Amino acid sequence: MADWAEGMEGRNYTIARHMDIRNLQEMLAALICILMVAGVLGFHLWIRVRMVDMGYETQELLKRENTALRLHGELILEEEYLKRPARIEAFAVGQLGMAPIRLEQILPGRIRSVEAGGETTLVLAESQPASGASGKTSNDN
Repeated sequence: MADWAEGMEGRNYTIARHMDIRNLQEMLAALICILMVAGVLGFHLWIRVRMVDMGYETQELLKRENTALRLHGELILEEEYLKRPARIEAFAVGQLGMAPIRLEQILPGRIRSVEAGGETTLVLAESQPASGASGKTSNDN
């Protein structure tokens, strides 16, 4: 304890601050340790956040896959429905005004074999328009 009775010369006005290199090194080592721990914790947090995000992305992709598979099944059913011969025939007769093929429309044509190097010949039958056909040409089958 300072004795205030001595006067001015007994006071510690001459104490000067000076930096001790050892203290700076200890403080720097402590700061590096704290920063390393903070970095490890930050990296761990980043990994956990990425794992959660990837979990959500996986769930979304699984939902999209299930939706695509369900749509694929529906499209297969629709394709099978549209390929039914009875439906095609009903559409051709009802919507397009087509009629079943008649015997006089079938002509036996001489078709050369393609493998033998000959040309293929396609034969079109000229048929008479059926009564009641509205504006159909004679080449319509």
